[in-house]
Amino acid sequence: GRIGQLPVIAVTDQGGNQFAGTLGWMQPGLAQTANDPAPPADMAGISAAYQTGDYGTAIAGLRAIIDQGDPLAQFRLGYMLAHGQGGPQDLEQAAHWLQQSAAQGNVDAMGLLGQLYLRGNGVERDMTRAVEYLTPAADAGTTP
Repeated sequence: GRIGQLPVIAVTDQGGNQFAGTLGWMQPGLAQTANDPAPPADMAGISAAYQTGDYGTAIAGLRAIIDQGDPLAQFRLGYMLAHGQGGPQDLEQAAHWLQQSAAQGNVDAMGLLGQLYLRGNGVERDMTRAVEYLTPAADAGTTP
């Protein structure tokens, strides 16, 4: 689908969680303060926060575990950064984390990263790289 001129992107990640939005859409984030509880340290807690719209907690949880190299966490952080969920939209950082995840074989990350290269969002527009990422994602049945 489309919202105005922006394509709607719907993704079901390898964990079965569904994410949807547009690359230009921004959701006001929920900043974490010193009085807030610690972010969730596992994917189940992060997913629960995301599903209830608590994007600030989900982002904080992802940032807490991202250094462990988990491709699912890298994909989800990249996705949320691309959509401005949990803070300002940051397509360059989104591309960074999606690249990390795609390098480990995450086809969901490949699909979204391919879209970024296709449009030149957060990365220099590069049709060859777009096809390199979109092809395995499409072969796996991922919808960017």
